[in-house]
Amino acid sequence: MDVTNDTAIARWARQHHYILVCHDKHRDKKTRLELFFEIYRNGGRIIRIGGAPDQDPLTALGKILVHRDEWRDFFADNDGIVVVHKEGMKKLPSHQLYAKIQGALDVERVTGRKVIRPSRQRRAKRRRQPSAQTRMGV
Repeated sequence: MDVTNDTAIARWARQHHYILVCHDKHRDKKTRLELFFEIYRNGGRIIRIGGAPDQDPLTALGKILVHRDEWRDFFADNDGIVVVHKEGMKKLPSHQLYAKIQGALDVERVTGRKVIRPSRQRRAKRRRQPSAQTRMGV
């Protein structure tokens, strides 16, 4: 198994009935597309620990244990990603992960090319031109 490939690790964890625990934020677009689609298509469970990767291991473990009942209940009915923080927990079921990448996957399927747009890119607002009647004061 390629230990640098998050999707391969998630597959291995699923096959062996493990939950993948990581610090990865999956900011790399290619990784996010492959991993989120894999979880949507085939299932998988990931607990992502919020905070710096070099945080004290006991702090990281504490975040997992504090929210243990919540993520166990979530994973009993869902595949997806749970993010544990000091302040709380965020649940991302597989269908939400898929929704985050669906636009890029649709473009790839239709065009045959990998086109990935930034997820937070905003379109510039167009100023609406007043109609001729409004300009004339009618």
